[in-house]
Amino acid sequence: MKLALLAVLGGLVLAAAPSAWAIKQTFLYFSATSGIQDTARVAPGIGKGESYLSTIATRNGTMKGSRQVKPLQVRFDFYHIMNGWAAGFGIGMSTYANKLTFADGSEVSISSRALYYGLTYHMRMGGIYPYFGFGTGSHYAQVQELVKINNVWYASTFFGQATSPVYYNLGVRIPFGSWGVFLNQQATSAPLLAPTEAKVLELGGVSSLLGLYWGF
Repeated sequence: MKLALLAVLGGLVLAAAPSAWAIKQTFLYFSATSGIQDTARVAPGIGKGESYLSTIATRNGTMKGSRQVKPLQVRFDFYHIMNGWAAGFGIGMSTYANKLTFADGSEVSISSRALYYGLTYHMRMGGIYPYFGFGTGSHYAQVQELVKINNVWYASTFFGQATSPVYYNLGVRIPFGSWGVFLNQQATSAPLLAPTEAKVLELGGVSSLLGLYWGF
């Protein structure tokens, strides 16, 4: 349903474009990106923070390791190119893994998989293309725990889905013919309720990404 609504919205935006801005070309872009995603940072305007890891840290001691991860993202975008601007719809996949330890030896391992889709709008400024976008999707994680509670070790694994994940991003594309590079700043809210602690684990955060794209 969310996918259909976004697709309809994108079509309405394109249909409403003034006739003087008639569609010049249609492109399909494939892109691959990586960089740094700080899952400890609250996504401005949409995130609410997390309480799962902080609860474990309170009980099991200082958390070691970094909440920063290195995601791998691939994405397809379909664009209608106008005079000076473009609008499109995209769908992409993202994955990362992280392992955190605590002072008493407790461990939490997180394996994240996500499918996001949304609308993106471009402008042309000389030889570069600034853009912004927003969307939603499905975000899943498998979490493995080995935690010590009252001097007893407990091992568990759970698989869950984030509640109402959303994102927005800002960036710039720099073309070199049919391919190019782009920089992307993205904020994502993807709260997952961890059943073992009944607390929220944030799978999103704030990302700074660098990637390549190819046009078809």
